[in-house]
Amino acid sequence: MCAEVLDVYREAVLHVERQSQRIHLHSILPLSRAFQDFFELFPDLCKSIEQISNDESVRGQDIARLFEQRASCGIPTVQACSSRMVWHCHQVLFKQMYSWMVYGHIIDPSRDFFICCERDSQGGPLIQGQNLSLAAANNMELSDQVQSAEIVESRLPSFVSMPLAKDILALGQCRLVVNSICESTMLDESFSEELWRLFSTQQRDWFKIKQLISYQRDHLARFVWEQLNAGESIASQLDNFAAFLLHTRGDVYQEFLKQSYDKLFR
Repeated sequence: MCAEVLDVYREAVLHVERQSQRIHLHSILPLSRAFQDFFELFPDLCKSIEQISNDESVRGQDIARLFEQRASCGIPTVQACSSRMVWHCHQVLFKQMYSWMVYGHIIDPSRDFFICCERDSQGGPLIQGQNLSLAAANNMELSDQVQSAEIVESRLPSFVSMPLAKDILALGQCRLVVNSICESTMLDESFSEELWRLFSTQQRDWFKIKQLISYQRDHLARFVWEQLNAGESIASQLDNFAAFLLHTRGDVYQEFLKQSYDKLFR
């Protein structure tokens, strides 16, 4: 993030250098005017970086909140730079949310995503920098994987409400179970593309994102229902089906009602 600021500063220095080669500068005043924005920006930015560096507990959304506060100050240059820093922080978060909802993977080496998996011996959350599917290879039961995924409320960003966070958690759990039922990841291209498009817009429509999450949960429930109807290798997958039924708050039952209405009332 800071590299982007330094790139802008480097361009400004090169611009002044080219000007000085064409026009002889008789005073320091033109230089002061050329770098006025950086005189205002750098002390504030260095203070923020020092605050982050000296406190190891500050990470992820804490950094975003810090720059959100600076973005509301009265100095236009600091406002613009801080807003850009917040944008970078949110891009990392959106990629984490995308990976969890589309693939059922948690990618969080910095331990700052608001969904974590596993617990240590003292009951505290542990976040691993690998996906949950890899944990299954270490003899971790699927039900344990799903149940260990939880929300860390202190890491929630201001724009993600607890109900929305629960929906995001549930969708990732559904994806994890569906991945275990079928060897194929059953990646829904339209969902992944639309989700990324909504995340990439400047003004994100969280109502549409929530609608899209609900749609995808219905889609996964429909897939599970189709697998049940197919009746192939169900016995070997009963535990996985049970895990899906327990962690989707009746999604498959709702799908059963939708598709079985005609048969039930003939």
